[in-house]
Amino acid sequence: MARHELLDNVVHKDLRVDTRFGAGLGDPAGLVPVWPTEFAELQREYPIFLQKGEGESEYHAVALLGFDASENLYLDGDRWNASYL
Repeated sequence: MARHELLDNVVHKDLRVDTRFGAGLGDPAGLVPVWPTEFAELQREYPIFLQKGEGESEYHAVALLGFDASENLYLDGDRWNASYL
């Protein structure tokens, strides 16, 4: 379960963002959620689809990265093969 905590520059001074890529880091995903503000950049690299949500008229925008749930065609070992992240 996630543990949410407010960030503090003293307590979290050693906290860093991991910018590496790889299968062990959660990158092998077939699709990712996207926001309309990203569409202009995204459409140059990835196909954008609307995925039906749980509600009857609920849809979410997603970028397709692969054809299976764990396939990412943009991941090449530890390298991302697209300009837009």
